[in-house]
Amino acid sequence: MEDLIKAHGWNMNEQNFLEIKGSTYLLSVVPEYTFFVRGEDGMIYRSLYPEGVMLNCAIMSPVTTPYGIEYNPVMYVNITSEEEFYDFMITLVQTAIEEKPNLEKAV
Repeated sequence: MEDLIKAHGWNMNEQNFLEIKGSTYLLSVVPEYTFFVRGEDGMIYRSLYPEGVMLNCAIMSPVTTPYGIEYNPVMYVNITSEEEFYDFMITLVQTAIEEKPNLEKAV
């Protein structure tokens, strides 16, 4: 995850935005430390020290207001690995491309 964060130039605990190709949506990404760990007994425990890094993400949808265009979150997801992030983004872009004609008709 550290390589992914570094490649995008993100800072820990700061909100960043990525465009979702083929759509008007944005992906809000906040890299955060996670303090939860699964013990040998299978239970989840809170640690006093960071146990890893995760991406706290939200898909942001544009909304026209009297003050201009604002973005509201429509879906939240926590991502804990680079592979999961890439899989998520590939699926998200494919879904946006497939749904674009339906979204345009709805508007």
